Amino acid sequence: MNGRFWIALLTLEEWSHFSASGALMLRFPPRRGKVAAQIAPGDMILVYTKDISAFIAVVEAVSPHPHITAAEAQSSSATIHTRPVALLDTVSAINPLRLRDRLSIFHGAQQKASWTDYFRLSPAPWPAVDGATIMREIKRAEAGNSNDAQAQYIRCGELGLVSLPPSGAKDALPPGLLKAAETLAMAGRAEGCSVWTHPALAAEGNILSDPIPTGLSGPELRFVEQLDAAWFDGANLKAAFAMALSTSIVEAVGSLADLAVVAESKETSLIIVADRESYALVRAHAMRPFMKLAIAKRGLKLLFVPLEALHRDDGVGVLENIAENCIINDMERME
Repeated sequence: MNGRFWIALLTLEEWSHFSASGALMLRFPPRRGKVAAQIAPGDMILVYTKDISAFIAVVEAVSPHPHITAAEAQSSSATIHTRPVALLDTVSAINPLRLRDRLSIFHGAQQKASWTDYFRLSPAPWPAVDGATIMREIKRAEAGNSNDAQAQYIRCGELGLVSLPPSGAKDALPPGLLKAAETLAMAGRAEGCSVWTHPALAAEGNILSDPIPTGLSGPELRFVEQLDAAWFDGANLKAAFAMALSTSIVEAVGSLADLAVVAESKETSLIIVADRESYALVRAHAMRPFMKLAIAKRGLKLLFVPLEALHRDDGVGVLENIAENCIINDMERME
């Protein structure tokens, strides 16, 4: 494959129409017409769904973009004819953060001040080495043979994403994270909930973890498994917790947004736990469009709880303390 790589940004609605029609045609805004005209037959286009922040397909350009005048570029959409190479569903879609140890946009010569700059324009050129990596992962996922980073990685406080070592050989997790997980487990049971704790946290902190209720299945189950802790009232998800420090805020917020897309109940509280100094960063990411779509539009809440508030020795009344300490609640009021 000698062509170049490009990225196309679609909403879930646009992706639904594109995939349902056989993934045969991509349309781009008129203002991107001159860039789209550079896409040649044989070039690979990585399709990224903004609403779930994940790569969901790779398609090949099969016809050149017709030459357009400046006037035409301002008045008509740019169209690229494509053929599908590999298509995923929203459950299997690949979040780039789970490949960040293998993508140059996060480090090295391709790194920008913010890696999110690569996800702002559509279409846009994409680094060839990263494009090849993402295409391989999409093909593996389509074949059911993906090296699923979700099963191999865990958020680890200030360390960000770290791989889960073999049993008996893993390094100690940050004490603050373990203490918070322990407090959440005590607090949830004090409220009469069953409490699930991520297996790595439960094992490292010797925390009793209840199984995820059998009533949960499909995407909701998979997204819960990305979290650090969850409280259940029967089969209903009462609260979902993602814990992070400054280097893993984006992933933690993204995990809650993923869950919000498939959450069954509007009574579910989505709670991000981070140190108080990270409040501004959490709020900035909470204001991103995909968060508003995933959370606010569905009537859900995103709550902020200072990590320090969970460094206590008993779980009694912590739910009330969480409510008192919420800095972010109704996202409609954040506009």
